[in-house]
Amino acid sequence: MQNMDSSHNKLSENPTIIILGLIASLIAIIAFFSGRQSIGEFLSNPTAIPVNPLVITVVVSQPTSLPDPTSIQQAYVPPTSELLYPTYTPYPTLTPYPTAIPPTSVPPTAIPPTAVPPTAIPPTAVPPTAIPPTAVPPTAIPQIPITGIWAGTGYKCGGVDYIERVQVQDNGNSYYVASKLDGDICVGSGSPTWEGTYSNPNNSFPLSFSVKVWIKDNNGQLVTVDRTAYMPNANRIEIQMSSYLLIFTR
Repeated sequence: MQNMDSSHNKLSENPTIIILGLIASLIAIIAFFSGRQSIGEFLSNPTAIPVNPLVITVVVSQPTSLPDPTSIQQAYVPPTSELLYPTYTPYPTLTPYPTAIPPTSVPPTAIPPTAVPPTAIPPTAVPPTAIPPTAVPPTAIPQIPITGIWAGTGYKCGGVDYIERVQVQDNGNSYYVASKLDGDICVGSGSPTWEGTYSNPNNSFPLSFSVKVWIKDNNGQLVTVDRTAYMPNANRIEIQMSSYLLIFTR
């Protein structure tokens, strides 16, 4: 008895037996739903299996006990491909959808570009060209003339002092002659009293220049002696004689 139970347990644990049981159950279920009366009829025409949308749920449970192996009949098991991939009736040909008419291409409306005013570029400040000042020569100040009437003091004639007027004239080439307007018993009117070259273009004073002074010698003859005329300013001339000083002013 223990040997029988152990053999049953071994059969129940054999995977081959379990798989064959599952396949037999699956064939029986398919034959039931397809209207087959026996497994032989199903195996004789496996392609006539109608294709129905069927969901089969198989619950596999391990039996606690198996029948006597001697009572299990051998059955023809078709190839797996015949069970899993039966012949299906093709679907009817579907009428294709009508050809889609492409939409007419409408060109986009051209949008004129927005006028952007140009950016004002400020003018570059150009410094004015410096114009060098024209060198203006200083205005030449004319020489202060010594021509005109001068009053002379210091004259001595016969021990008497005289105040006499003289007329200074330019005889050319800056050569000046002073002639008496008022004469005396020594030198009459119109006679020269001194003469000499005078030049002072810058009008700078004091100034000295050489002159010849007319006098009478001991014989009563008019002669000239060389002297130096000194001008402290433009309106005064001094001539130093041997014993007196002639001063002319204007």
